[in-house]
Amino acid sequence: MLNPAEVTGLLAALRTSRDTAMVHAMLFGGLRRCEALGLRLADVHLAGRRLFVADGKGGHQRIIPVSGQFFTALAAYLNRKTAPRRVGGPRVRRAQGPEPRAAPVGGGGR
Repeated sequence: MLNPAEVTGLLAALRTSRDTAMVHAMLFGGLRRCEALGLRLADVHLAGRRLFVADGKGGHQRIIPVSGQFFTALAAYLNRKTAPRRVGGPRVRRAQGPEPRAAPVGGGGR
């Protein structure tokens, strides 16, 4: 069992919003690692703040209540996942026409 300082340290060490959502499911919902990895979006029941675990320990199914902190972390992951990404600056359009030819290997002149 983790104390509050250890939980804070663990959550601060996570690098991605996906990892944060999965660890929240394990910490605040009691999911096992394999159960968290097996979750699908259809298993999330927002209205009841519950998760459906389709393949739990021993092959059993279960519905579990989860803290609102998990749903906040899940929303952050989904927003980041579906947001359009722009890497670098503005897009540069390539000029129309044939590709420029590479210089010959070996120097060129006789």
